[in-house]
Formats: sequence, C-alpha cells, structure tokens
Amino acid sequence: MKVWSWQGSVKFLPAPIVYMRIGYLVILSLFTVQQALCQDRDDRKMARSLNGQVSLLLSRLDAVADSAAYYAAVADIARAALTCDEYDARPDRKGRVKPKYRLENRQRVGPLLSKIEEAGFFNYRHIRKVEALRDFELFVECSASRLFEDQAQSESAVAQASYYAGLLAYETKDFAKADRYADVALNDIGYAKAAAEIKILCMKAGLTNETDSTRYLIALLELHDKDPDNRNYMRLLQEYFSSPGHEEEMGQFASDEIRKDARNVIAWLLLGETCMRRHEWDGAIQAYKTANELDSASVAAIYNIGICYSSKAIGIRDSLSEAGRLSDEHIKMVRRYFENARDFLERVASLDPQRKHVDWAKPLYQVYYVLDDERAEQIKGLIK
Repeated sequence: MKVWSWQGSVKFLPAPIVYMRIGYLVILSLFTVQQALCQDRDDRKMARSLNGQVSLLLSRLDAVADSAAYYAAVADIARAALTCDEYDARPDRKGRVKPKYRLENRQRVGPLLSKIEEAGFFNYRHIRKVEALRDFELFVECSASRLFEDQAQSESAVAQASYYAGLLAYETKDFAKADRYADVALNDIGYAKAAAEIKILCMKAGLTNETDSTRYLIALLELHDKDPDNRNYMRLLQEYFSSPGHEEEMGQFASDEIRKDARNVIAWLLLGETCMRRHEWDGAIQAYKTANELDSASVAAIYNIGICYSSKAIGIRDSLSEAGRLSDEHIKMVRRYFENARDFLERVASLDPQRKHVDWAKPLYQVYYVLDDERAEQIKGLIK
C-alpha cells in the first residue's frame, strides 16, 4: 500500500506551481514572525507608556490635598501599575517572560495598597457605593497580583475588603459578583457568618424554579442549625414558609423548633400561622397565646389572636345559620368570641396606635359593628 506524502506528490506538479507553494509558505512564515515581532514591540511599548503614567501620577500625589481626590489618585496609580505589569509580563517572541518594571512598581506602589482599602471605607462612609465597590475590588485584585506578591496584605484585610465588595455588589443587584466575593470572605472566621448571609441572600434573589427553592431551603436550614440565634436566618425562614404552598413545611419546621426550644417565640408564631391557614382556630389561638406569654409586646401574636377569635365566631355563626340551628345559646357563645376578639384588637390598637406593624382598624371596626358598639363610627374613619 502506497502512503501519500507531500514530498512525493510534488514531482507530479508543474514546477511553477511547486515554486508558488513554496513561496507562499515562506511568505506566511515571514508574516507570522513579523506579526510576533510587532506584537512584542507593542506590548513593550504599552508597558513603557503605562510605567510612565505611574511615574507621573506618583509625582503629583503629594500635591493632592482633598481626601476624595487623593484616594482616587491612589486608585489610578494602582490600576496603571497592574495594567503595566499585565503587558510587561507577556512573553516575548521566544516565549520568555522578563518583566522589566515589576520590581520598580512593586517598591513604589506597594506601600500605597493600604490606602486603597482606606479609599473603599472613605467612599462607603460617604455613600458612594459604586466608587467604594471599585476600591474594594481593586484592593482584592492587588492582593492577589504577582506584582505585589512579597507585599501580601493580611488575610483579615483581604476578607474584610471581600466582604464589603460582596455586600455592595449585592446592594447593586450584581448577585454573581456578590456571591464570588462572599466566597473569599467565608475563609475568615471574623467574616464567615456575615459572608454566609450574603450568599444565602444571593441564592434567594436567584430563585427561578422548584429545584432552586429546595436548594435554598436546605442551605438556609443548615445555616440556621449552625447559628440558631441568628435572627436574619430565622427571618428568611419565616418569609419562605409564609409564602403560598409551604403550609406543611412551615408546620413541621415550627414543631421541630419548639421541640428544640419551647421558648422560641417565632416558632410559636409560625405554628399559629400554620393553624390559621388550615382554619384550625383553637390551635392557632393557643399557639399565639403561648407566643404572647413569651413576649408580651408581640403585636403580631396579639393581633392574630383577635383575628382568630373573630374568624371562629363568624364561622360558627354562618354554619349554624345555614343549618337553621342558631339558638340563643349559640348567639351568646358567638358574642363571647367577638368580645374576645375586641379585647385583643384593642390591645393591639394601644400598642401600635400608628398601625406601623399591623392595620387593626378594619377588623376592629367589624367587631364593633357586630357588637353594636358606638365606637364603630370612630374607627370607620381610619379605614383606608
């Protein structure tokens, strides 16, 4: 069997064609070399230009008196040095990497790194979130760059900058960036808890389907188990379980939490809400009363007790009326439930007169109206 080879096939081609092909290959080779030479010169030229910018900016730095302008100048110097090093560290046409300006810039720019984090906090305090985020990101980038490898910042400082970068990215709704910086902050014990909160909030923001929701809940429950006193985790769990379609999960979670700690007010509130959704008024009243015993100022517990008594009264009255079995005794019983509802709703009105936590005006008006209380007209004016 004959093996085809380029060399063997050339002799069958006319000489002009052979020479044309060889010439083409030579030209292509020369062009590639020339292109590499040009790229090498361009990289060196760019590095030299950027290094000049660093020198110029540094020469003007001491003359900057305004704090905001000073921090902005420091950030510009660091960015110019990083970009200079990027071009300076590119391999030449022979594949060699010989940075020319790295040592010089490391020595003169390195001492300014702490000022970059200071710049982040300066802008953060002045509510310049975009600028603060850029500064914290720049500090983290500098800390990871080979340009400053022998002037590495402390892990705590990097974690701190990463946490604030993650926080600011979350606030600007860049959840991917927020999650990425939170990952860095997680490695520091001082910022691990706060970083975990950012990550779980990013997960919450990215929920698009049932699978996402399940993963979010599992992660949130794990964080809650590790840090049961964290109010933010409990609040997020409460929000999740209170959304439609999670009654069974909410009831199970509430029962589990009560078994762990019978004095957990939020767990009793969740159990009460579970019973309310099922129209189990007696169970809900008992759960909310327990929550109120544990926290006498719990507006939510007191309000919901009133709502449960009112709902129970209405349910009994309507069902018996439809069946034609509403006796005088039943009417008295229904009235007692409405009176109980009135008492609890009036307590809510005294605790939350401006209705900042719950809007008690409409249910209290309805109870007053049923009880033929003259104060119904006064309350009616508060209903929006």
